Amino acid sequence: VDRRQRQMCIRDRKPLATVQIQIGDKTVGAIFDTGAADLIVTRSLADELGMEIAASSQIAQGMPPVGHGQFPSVKVGGLTLENVPANVFDDEAIADMAGDESERVSAVLGVGMLTDFAVALDVPKGTLELASSDRKCKAEYKALLSGPSVPFWMHETHYIYVMGAMNNAEGVYLVNTGMRGADMTANGQAYKHAAVATPPLQAGEAPMAIVKDFALGKAMSAEDLESAWGYFQQTQSSDGFRLDGMIGLGVLGRSRFVLDFEKHQICLLYTSDAADDLLCV
Repeated sequence: VDRRQRQMCIRDRKPLATVQIQIGDKTVGAIFDTGAADLIVTRSLADELGMEIAASSQIAQGMPPVGHGQFPSVKVGGLTLENVPANVFDDEAIADMAGDESERVSAVLGVGMLTDFAVALDVPKGTLELASSDRKCKAEYKALLSGPSVPFWMHETHYIYVMGAMNNAEGVYLVNTGMRGADMTANGQAYKHAAVATPPLQAGEAPMAIVKDFALGKAMSAEDLESAWGYFQQTQSSDGFRLDGMIGLGVLGRSRFVLDFEKHQICLLYTSDAADDLLCV
């Protein structure tokens, strides 16, 4: 598969990256979400495509059950994935994830279904590119891995953690490209350690702290970030893995980044967001 077939245009870039995927004969908008494990579709789309629900589970009390099934094939760019597990969420849940783009989004492209690929997301240029780790595609795979890199850790089923520094205070952060409403967030202990001041509290508005600097090693640094205050309370994962906060596209999306699941690293390379450099408009 040549590069033009492996590369997709991002329809929307802020605050979420959404792309077009094909499920059966239906083309739909999907959020690229590193915080999700598998493909997620709305119940309406599952019904329209005639998806068979093999099982259901309750993920939270009082919430609609989540259906579990499988699609024979899903096309992402020029690549066709076969026998793809899928979860079925209530339409309102997907709409809440998509925010302003809810009318154009009916699926979530979870990172768990892409771990056999190098995944390059270039928000400034508006592209998402995949390269298979298969032996026959090694040249294309390695070609994506340019720029300085930082290690990441896969934990539990699909969560991606990186070591970052908020105002020079090191911590462990979850990478969640499905996060919207803020560039990042952190728990109270992390804010205190990084000397981040409590933001003014105003009725009806989500409090946002200003993080002067957030860095991933020497690979990248972002300044003056809006960080959701009081939103993130976790200090560890379900089995005791340290956790200080979460970063979204407001941090990583300022440059091109590549998720290399083979070597468990994120490669970062600055790209201009000038109009002349845009590949997709």
